[in-house]
Amino acid sequence: MKNLFLLLTGLVFILSSCDVHLYEAVDERNHFYGNYSAVEKSETFELVSHYHFTIKKSYDHRDEILIHNFYDVGITVYAFVDNGRITIPYQVQNGYEIEGTGRKYSETLEMTFSVFDLKGVHAVTDFCNLTARR
Repeated sequence: MKNLFLLLTGLVFILSSCDVHLYEAVDERNHFYGNYSAVEKSETFELVSHYHFTIKKSYDHRDEILIHNFYDVGITVYAFVDNGRITIPYQVQNGYEIEGTGRKYSETLEMTFSVFDLKGVHAVTDFCNLTARR
């Protein structure tokens, strides 16, 4: 009995001296969430556009975001966030073929993407670079 008591006392001492760390999973999408003011440069048409868009979290996937008013045409595209990068997979939204990538640097979001207007009279892909700030 004495040995059992010493064993339990030693075990309690060892366990009480351990630090227990609980880490909460950080939702990487929080770094992108918000309202943005954008400057978009079209390499194809040599135009510069200024507009606003919003990024929100998607409820479909843990790493998915939704970009509202993408390309300043009122459409919403989905993208995936991984390790500080945005990937806009190929998708068709309201007659636009879209795909691209992006990255956030502090409060500045930079994206490179292509847009093809399936309803347009000109069969040209618009290649764009965008810089946006919250």
